[in-house]
Amino acid sequence: MWASVSLRAIFMELDALPHLMSSPHTAQLQIHFVVVGGGIGGLACAYALAIAGHDVTLIEKSALDAKTQGSVRCPPNVTRLLLQWPGTAELFKESATTISGLSFRDGQTGEPIGFMRFYEEIISDLQADFFALKHDDLRRHLVSLCVSSGRVEFVRGHVVGSPKESVDGHVSVTLQNGRVISGDLIVGADGHQSIVRKLFFDEQEHSDLIVTGASLVIPTQAVVDRGLANEHETTSETFYLGICTPRSVAALNCDWFKSYDNSFLPAFDLTGYDPRLRELIECAIDCHPTVQTVYEDRDVVAPNSRVILIGDAANSTLLHGTHNTSMAIEDAVTLGSLFSRLSKREQIDIAIEAYEDLRQTRVEQTQESEYASLHQISLPDGVERQRRDAVLELTLRPEYESFEDCSDSDDLIETWEPYLAVFNYDAIEAVDDWFSQLAFIFNDVPDVVV
Repeated sequence: MWASVSLRAIFMELDALPHLMSSPHTAQLQIHFVVVGGGIGGLACAYALAIAGHDVTLIEKSALDAKTQGSVRCPPNVTRLLLQWPGTAELFKESATTISGLSFRDGQTGEPIGFMRFYEEIISDLQADFFALKHDDLRRHLVSLCVSSGRVEFVRGHVVGSPKESVDGHVSVTLQNGRVISGDLIVGADGHQSIVRKLFFDEQEHSDLIVTGASLVIPTQAVVDRGLANEHETTSETFYLGICTPRSVAALNCDWFKSYDNSFLPAFDLTGYDPRLRELIECAIDCHPTVQTVYEDRDVVAPNSRVILIGDAANSTLLHGTHNTSMAIEDAVTLGSLFSRLSKREQIDIAIEAYEDLRQTRVEQTQESEYASLHQISLPDGVERQRRDAVLELTLRPEYESFEDCSDSDDLIETWEPYLAVFNYDAIEAVDDWFSQLAFIFNDVPDVVV
């Protein structure tokens, strides 16, 4: 807790962030990775490993040139990483929307409750903006980067059957057409319904926490035609606060990778929401419903230590939240940065253990923050909701228009703290810190004589 300090004090340690460009490394020993899943996380992982000096085979069941729907949030912690890759700055400039803050509205009336402004002073210290852009734009950019690396082979196929491990330590997957693809390591980047996890991990998982949701695509023209543009033309990320429960969980358990029309929406009880919001939702032309089981302490490395999971395949970060895509990209960059130092095979297991250690705490903290935020925006009527609204209403006061005029407020500091804790993280810096403390373990590992 940041008790008894000013709002400005929260941002003091942001000055310790490294400069955007880090010294690149190229592995002295090149190995072969098989990445399963060609979404944002899988493509980012393939490119991060390729520029680290490794060969990558990327397996994706869908055509990579097929257009995808929806948008992607890029908070500062992932914007900083993406800006280090060629062409991303131009992509953001041409195609992305800069998010000016977080807007909170009453779900029943649509009236503003609060606005957490991303002050220029904050963004400047974080060294990166909060962007939103089309999923397809970022995905195509990552495909282009993978192609330009010259080290990524794309294979269209669906992984089936039992995994196999050879005597020389290689591990393989079998595709539906019978083709066998082997490599030194397999990376499962195939989402929260991961086939790789089911095939390689011997788990008996159970959780009582289930989160339902839906991602919608609403055409801009439909919003304009219905006279709803003024309500939704701001550059903020808007949250309508209230409770939305599913009438039928079973009806929502669909394939995340498929697109559906808005016939799924009656599964949600929206009767208590602002009629204008319901009208906006009815404009949706594309719907991705999900039923997410939230697990804790999931393994991200298989017992054979040759299969690694990233993104939604690895963790239970909120699917429709701010950070599930950013966690996948952080995972990818962490792997690439660790394996960019590889000089002998005996270091592989150490790099994998470092990946586990680095990502476990980070993902747990982010996941906790995401679900705490979900709880806050879904509070029922009562004292806790009244306290939340009172804190958010502070941000609508005139003095909060400017960072310089912000008064001290422990309540406001408490509100900002979880967001800054997540934004103020650099995956490359985390790897550099690990090597600054434990490089001797990595560099002094003895050779194995066969």
